[in-house]
Amino acid sequence: MSSCSEHMIWAAATDVRQRYADRAESVVEQQISWSRERSAQGEIDYWSAVLDRLAQMRVPRSNEPGTPAADIPRPQSG
Repeated sequence: MSSCSEHMIWAAATDVRQRYADRAESVVEQQISWSRERSAQGEIDYWSAVLDRLAQMRVPRSNEPGTPAADIPRPQSG
């Protein structure tokens, strides 16, 4: 997945989350399935990274009660 920057992954995950809300992960899983059907390894890698980022977005960044699960982590520079 060397052709995809962390920013691209973060932007795609953010966009998918905003468009599909609770269905975001299933939409990306379907995209991965279609990519597998075409044996498009680059796409599989990309959408798998987006799916991983979506999973990270679900986890609150704090243990405080009321922390929103949609607290979207920014991509790390580097």
